[in-house]
Amino acid sequence: MKTMLLCLTVGFILAMLGCVAEQTAVQVTATRVVVTVPPQTSTPSPATETPQPPTFTAVSATLEPSQVPTLPPATLTIDPTSTPLPDPTLEPFTQGSILILWNEATPPAADGPTEFEPTVNLYLAQPGSVPEEWQVQPLLTGLRALTPAYLSPDQTKLAFLNNDLEASRACMCDFYKIQVYNLVDGSLVQIDNAEYLDTLSWLADSQSIVFPQEKDVFVDRLDGVPSQPLTSNSDPSSDWFEGQIGQLAGSPDGRFQALNVYPDGLAIFKMDSGETFQVTDGLGRDHLTLKWSPNSQWLAFTPDFNQGLFVVNAHTLQIMDLATESTPHFYFPAWAPDSKHLVFSQQNTLFLWDSETHLTSELTKSDYVSEPSWSPDGSRIAAGFIHGEQNGIMVIDPGSGQRQDFPLEIFTNSVIWSPDGQWLLFPLVQSDKSGLYIMGVEEGVPHLILDTSGKLHIPTYITWLSNAVGPKIGDKP
Repeated sequence: MKTMLLCLTVGFILAMLGCVAEQTAVQVTATRVVVTVPPQTSTPSPATETPQPPTFTAVSATLEPSQVPTLPPATLTIDPTSTPLPDPTLEPFTQGSILILWNEATPPAADGPTEFEPTVNLYLAQPGSVPEEWQVQPLLTGLRALTPAYLSPDQTKLAFLNNDLEASRACMCDFYKIQVYNLVDGSLVQIDNAEYLDTLSWLADSQSIVFPQEKDVFVDRLDGVPSQPLTSNSDPSSDWFEGQIGQLAGSPDGRFQALNVYPDGLAIFKMDSGETFQVTDGLGRDHLTLKWSPNSQWLAFTPDFNQGLFVVNAHTLQIMDLATESTPHFYFPAWAPDSKHLVFSQQNTLFLWDSETHLTSELTKSDYVSEPSWSPDGSRIAAGFIHGEQNGIMVIDPGSGQRQDFPLEIFTNSVIWSPDGQWLLFPLVQSDKSGLYIMGVEEGVPHLILDTSGKLHIPTYITWLSNAVGPKIGDKP
């Protein structure tokens, strides 16, 4: 009886297995659209002279704004071509979109002309369902724009300083148009003209742009309100400084403007009171590092020729030395998202400064360390490194000091985190496949998303937008 029951049971199981349908593997083929720089590496050049570190003083002056004439706006139209974007029914493998400014010039022929058109194109890169399915779409072409571009706080607009070639030839000067590209509706508008202009900043409302013109600071709005000066330093009765404003950086909350006035020094202009405070006596002629903390309390800056790294409290004007050693390489400071720490590289070492204790500690060493970058949640720091014959990207936990290295074939000097903190974006310039790559921090495998092989340049402006802030690219109002 037991034998019979056992046989019946086995037979029933075999019958059930025989009824299971045969499974067929389905292969999915993905098509990647890429826009298709000879090998070159970005190596900081040594300083040619060593000036004395700046002497710091603090002064204040009350400034009264006044009205000035406004130049008429110009209507510009650009009709770019585009490539299809990913199927919206497929879930993208990561968040956000990437904006890229790139001059696609090819190297001149050996027997041909050596000049090339100094124009850049603006591209939008959006992810597909897997890393290999990135799509690249041109948004604007033929821009004679200076880089970097300037992204509005709400991530819906991009401002350019676009050179007007005909006007520049007529005045025998550098003549620029401030143009704003709307990432939502694709419109491009001009809001002002200026001579010798190479820097600007957005205010927190994402509708106002601040820019310097000789000795004064101006504000211009997208709603057509005439341009207005915020300072009156050009007035003969004003004797605060003799030089011109060569660089401007606005705080995230829009309350302060950091001014590099050559040869007078660094100054902080308060938007609400109209007061200008001199922070240093002398700073340098060339573009310097001016980086605000996300909470707008601190400003990190470097004098000319990298004669140290300093931090100033925007409210008290207290200055702290973070690194006074002269170096032929840049310091590359980067603020944590919560503004509590500042990480900076000094040639071969990463340091961490605590804004509460004012103490600096060493994080890690390599033969060379590139500009560091914080993850969106502030839990990790990424940077390119060279150590012996090894190149790669390091990812560090600043709390524990634990470091993970991802080897690469060649050094990269720039690393950008994805909005979800799971991917790293970086450029590589190599003989076989130059371009922009992404790599998952878990898998460590690079994926090419923009091929720049055979081109003269690599992208000069790259920013990864978060789709959690503002309208999604491509949406219509």
